[in-house]
Amino acid sequence: MLIWDDLRILLALARNPSLRAASATLNVDPTTVMRRLARLSEALDATLFERNGNHYRLTERGAELLERIERAEAAIQEGVESSDRGGLSGVIRIGAPESFATLFLAPLLHEFQSANPSVLVDLITPSWVPDPVKREVDVAILVDRPVRGALTARKLAETTLQLYATEEYLDRYPPISALDDLEGHRYIGYIRGLPQMSQALEYTIHPLPGLVSGLRTTSIAVQCNLVRKGRGIALLPYYAGTRIPGSRVICPQSVRFKQSFWLVVRQDVRQNARVTAFIKWLTDVVREHRDFFGDVSAKT
Repeated sequence: MLIWDDLRILLALARNPSLRAASATLNVDPTTVMRRLARLSEALDATLFERNGNHYRLTERGAELLERIERAEAAIQEGVESSDRGGLSGVIRIGAPESFATLFLAPLLHEFQSANPSVLVDLITPSWVPDPVKREVDVAILVDRPVRGALTARKLAETTLQLYATEEYLDRYPPISALDDLEGHRYIGYIRGLPQMSQALEYTIHPLPGLVSGLRTTSIAVQCNLVRKGRGIALLPYYAGTRIPGSRVICPQSVRFKQSFWLVVRQDVRQNARVTAFIKWLTDVVREHRDFFGDVSAKT
């Protein structure tokens, strides 16, 4: 006989693949997690996880069971919410890059909330977006297209990254008209070697030849603030760099990268009414404000 508490153990360990993390989410001790996992494995006569040190990874049988449990979980949640009161309700958790959330999404969210007043939106904006595979969010806007997990992904928008500096900064240093002129200029970049660093941003870690790394950070907001204060040059997305007063693009024909934003949704919640409503709203609002992301038609 399967016990729901044992199935919750599988959910927790699949989403937080260490005994300590899984036990913390369930507010039980690691011994309880191990005991219930053993009971579930025995009931199913199957190995559900493979262990590598402190890390637990689902076996094929475990992944099949997880998918079924998540479908049941989503159906139950949907039923509870639909019987709660008329209209859309509940919580939707959105993960987005800091700059996208701060400069684009957050200022427009009141439109979605006005249309859906009973839906609570959790907008999560750390340096790296939470992982939808682990159910940390329902919907994520990512700069890397995911390659694993029960997810659906489609391109939401594109922008360009170029070098930006203020006239104040440029007035204090030798003029820049070509890449060779970057020699000795101060570069505000990203930090290398941190966990979960976006592959799409790897090229921003290394300054262009001649640039001197004066400060590195994980935050585009910090980069923009430093550029605004005339502290150096940064590789920024169009929608961030162009909003810095007195900024201009450096070497526009030589330094130009394309960056994509992917709309990623967990398959177990993609039919959820509030998730469906949010996705439609976000897709429409991105289309309506496409000028925000700039012209990406030029060669990159």
